[in-house]
Amino acid sequence: MLEMLPDGVVLHAPSGEVIAANAAAGEILGLTIDQLRGLTSLDPRWKSIHEDGSPYPGEDHPAMVTLATGAPVDNSIMGVVRGSDEQRWIKISSRPVHIDGEMYVAVTFGDITSMRSVEGLVAHFAHHDLLTDLPNRIRFEQLLEGAIGRSDRTGGRCAVVVASLDHFGTTNEHVGTQGADTVLIESAFRLQRLARDGDAVGRVGDDQFALLLENCGTEEQIRAIAEEVRVALAEPIAVGSTEHIPSLTLGIAVH
Repeated sequence: MLEMLPDGVVLHAPSGEVIAANAAAGEILGLTIDQLRGLTSLDPRWKSIHEDGSPYPGEDHPAMVTLATGAPVDNSIMGVVRGSDEQRWIKISSRPVHIDGEMYVAVTFGDITSMRSVEGLVAHFAHHDLLTDLPNRIRFEQLLEGAIGRSDRTGGRCAVVVASLDHFGTTNEHVGTQGADTVLIESAFRLQRLARDGDAVGRVGDDQFALLLENCGTEEQIRAIAEEVRVALAEPIAVGSTEHIPSLTLGIAVH
């Protein structure tokens, strides 16, 4: 019956050692059944982490908690390393099982690695533009808020250079949706090349990009950077067999 389950099942003895496991447990953890037998959560060969990346000590593993307290543990998320460097994520629960007057612990766990990958993508694109992968308006405003706070604390200066691609609706009509996407992607790439360490580039509107400058120096230096933006974005962009020459409007805000 246990061999038919898609989830891993492991039975720990009162000593904490694994005494039985099904095939799914071995598959998820990257170990054979023989390799699992005799292991405890305290074995230094286990490499496990919490969701935030911090170490997940063996004594805090659900099996050990249940052995120590007799209480069940439900749906703990744990990252485990299979082999040398393959990381998997499991959702793990433990239950006390009384056999012949002694308490054993049954542990069940499922592989949620693919689910976490999807969740990670969803979380990423909640704050990034799908086309250019730049921070979107929401994320850019968060970055700007952080930069303003740091400037206030240090007495420094930050600035935003906003570049709007003029008549982009007309561009879309002339070169088509795919061609317009090419213009946006190339514009994003050019801005990223201009950004210094610590700067941030965002797509904050359909046809609008922003460059966040921290520790940006004098107004003359800021204007010089804005001019670099203008020159870079005004260069012709190859769209299929033609060239598109962008027209743009710049704005500067300094804090």
